[in-house]
Amino acid sequence: MHPSAYTAESEGKAKNVPTGLLDRYTEQKWDMTGVRGLSIAEYYEVIFDTLEKNESIQDGLENLSFWADGRTPNLAWLKLPTMLGTDELDLAQTWFDTELVAAGDSLPPSVLYFELREFRDSIGREFPDISLTLLPQLFKSRRDWIYSNSDLGSRYLRNIAALCKGANKPKHLNRDGYIGFSLCYTSLLARELCKNEQLLQYSEEAPIKIVVGFSSGDLLEIMRISNGLHYYERRFAQLESL
Repeated sequence: MHPSAYTAESEGKAKNVPTGLLDRYTEQKWDMTGVRGLSIAEYYEVIFDTLEKNESIQDGLENLSFWADGRTPNLAWLKLPTMLGTDELDLAQTWFDTELVAAGDSLPPSVLYFELREFRDSIGREFPDISLTLLPQLFKSRRDWIYSNSDLGSRYLRNIAALCKGANKPKHLNRDGYIGFSLCYTSLLARELCKNEQLLQYSEEAPIKIVVGFSSGDLLEIMRISNGLHYYERRFAQLESL
C-alpha cells in the first residue's frame, strides 16, 4: 500500500500533499519516525511536482510543508507558508518589470536565471535574496550577461532563514529546510513573474529557459517559455552550456 496524502488527517494535517515522490516509499509509514532529515534531491522532486500542478505560490508552499511534516513530523514546518506577506508578490512584480526595462537592448534573453545569493545582516545572521541574471541570445561569455541592478528584498526569504537557521531553530528544519523552501518559493515566484506579456511575446521568436538556484549550489532548469506557452522541465543546468 502506498503512503497516502490522507493518512495523517486524524492528526489535523491537510490534504493535497504531493504524492509523486512518496510513491517510492512503499514499505514506509507516513510519519517515518526516526528519519533524521530530508535529502535535497527529495526536495527537488517535490518542487518539480508542485510546479507542474500549476498551483498558487501559497498552495505550493503549503504542499511542501505538508510533505516535509509527513516525513519528519514537526509543527514548525507548517509555520513556513504562513509567513508569506500579502504584498510580497506585488513587490516582486514591480522589481521584475523594472529589471526587464533596464535590460533594454539585451532583450530577448535566452535564459533568465533567478539566483539565490546569501548575505549576512548587521548581527551576522545569514539569509538569501533573489537577483536576476539575463543571458542574451548568442552570448559568448559571462561578460555578456546582464545582472540585475538590485536584489528583490524578499521579506519571506528572511523569514525562512530566521526560522530554519535561528538560535531556536526546530529540529529537522536546519539547512535542508532553509534550502528546500527557499528554492521552492523562488521557483514558484519565477513561474508567476514569467507570465509577463513581454516575455511571452519574445518567446515567439526563440525559447527562453528559466533557471533557479543558489550561487553556490545546484541550478535547476524548471521551465522554458516557447511560442507564448510554459513547458515544465526537470533537469539540472549549467549556465555556460544553455
